[in-house]
Amino acid sequence: MINGGTDAEIKKNLDEVRARATKKKRKIKFAMNAWVVQKQTDVAAMKHLEKLFADRDQKPIKYFRNVMADPKSGTTMWEGGNLSDRRMLDSNDGLQAGLVGSAETIISRIKALEKAGIDIMLLQFENMMEGTVKFGKNILPAVNKPKRR
Repeated sequence: MINGGTDAEIKKNLDEVRARATKKKRKIKFAMNAWVVQKQTDVAAMKHLEKLFADRDQKPIKYFRNVMADPKSGTTMWEGGNLSDRRMLDSNDGLQAGLVGSAETIISRIKALEKAGIDIMLLQFENMMEGTVKFGKNILPAVNKPKRR
């Protein structure tokens, strides 16, 4: 299970774990946490994301940012100090999965993540009921193709 990250971070994490699994002669699957922001256009989705951040209570975000930046906290998820506003919006770094945009953009990104080795996605939405229905209608049919074994 990984909690998002940049493409480089995802690749690094998957490569490291794959190498360990190979040494033990094991096959593993990878799951990723992802927060979906789907709108009609990419621009509308980004504007909505900016509004979500602007509307958030900044106090806990500031506190969380300080905790994550403290080397004594023992956290490793945000090594290197990349604590951007976008990464602070979701505690599981789900926005880093890049599922923000139009249905076409999200479909393309899911396919890229699958190609990188992500097998399972645990999705979050601003409104779980509405988001799940919208995702199931607009995105799932394009990415949920049976895989040949």
